[in-house]
Amino acid sequence: MSGPQPRLHLPFSDWPEVDRLMWNSAVNNDDPFADGVGARLSKTTLHKYWMGWRRFLGFLTITEPDALEIAPPKRLTTERVRRCLSSI
Repeated sequence: MSGPQPRLHLPFSDWPEVDRLMWNSAVNNDDPFADGVGARLSKTTLHKYWMGWRRFLGFLTITEPDALEIAPPKRLTTERVRRCLSSI
């Protein structure tokens, strides 16, 4: 195999567009009374979720790249998460 090996943590700039849009929509609000999904989460918790999602996307990039074309809610399955966790 030629070229560099794919990284397990997919950089944010390489996330599928829908994932970037959903993430930004959920967290880009400094108003603690906002209705956004991530508005009430601490920065540490947001970072933990961000790292977990980029690892999951990196795992899919390596093992099942076609899954990145699936909508995020349908892409996230128990089977895929188990395979990702077992690869650690």
